[in-house]
Amino acid sequence: VRHRLTGEDRVVRCAAAPVMVDGQVIAAVAVNTDVTDVRRVAADRERLLAELGAERELLRTLIREVPAPVALHLGPEHRFAILSDAFREVSGGRDLTGMTPQEAYPEVVRQGIFERFDEVRATGRPWLSHETHVRLDRRGTGIEETWFDIRFLPVRDADGRVIGVLNFSFDVTEQVRARRETERLLAATEAAHAETDAARHW
Repeated sequence: VRHRLTGEDRVVRCAAAPVMVDGQVIAAVAVNTDVTDVRRVAADRERLLAELGAERELLRTLIREVPAPVALHLGPEHRFAILSDAFREVSGGRDLTGMTPQEAYPEVVRQGIFERFDEVRATGRPWLSHETHVRLDRRGTGIEETWFDIRFLPVRDADGRVIGVLNFSFDVTEQVRARRETERLLAATEAAHAETDAARHW
C-alpha cells in the first residue's frame, strides 16, 4: 500500500476476524501490521549472503587458478580450505581439502613448521622462511629431502581479526640440489688444484 502522508510504498500484513454474538456476526476486528522494514531486512540479508557467496566463489577460483603453490587455511586447526592446482602438484597431486597440516603431512610434525601457523594466527604477523629444509613424503613413496621457500600470511575478516593463514610454499629443491652440486664440484676442483700445486713444489 502507499502511505498517505509520505507517499512511500509499504508492505502491510492484514488479518481480520469476525466478532460473534449469539451466533451472529456483529462486527469485525482487523489488524494491520507494517512489515516493510522486516521485508527489507530479509531482502538485505539475502542480498548480502548472495554477495558473500559470490565473493567466496571468486576467491576459490582465484586461488585454484593462480600459477603458484598457494593454500588457504581456516580455523584454529588450520584446515586446508582452498588449494591451487600448483599446490596440489607440490603435494603429489593429493586433494588435502578439509585436512589439517598434521593429517596431510604427519612426517613433518616436530620439524618446526606447523608451529608457525599458530604464531601467525596469534600475532597477525607473517612468517617467511627461505630454503626451508623439509623431510617430506609428498607422494606416499617414502621420505624425500626437500627445500621450500615458505610464506605464511595472516588472513583477516572485516573486523581485522585473523581467521586464517595463506600458505605459499615454493618448491626450490632442484635449485638447492643444483647449487650444492656446483659448490661440491668447485670445492673438489679447488682441492685438486691445491694438490697439484703442492706436488709441484715438492
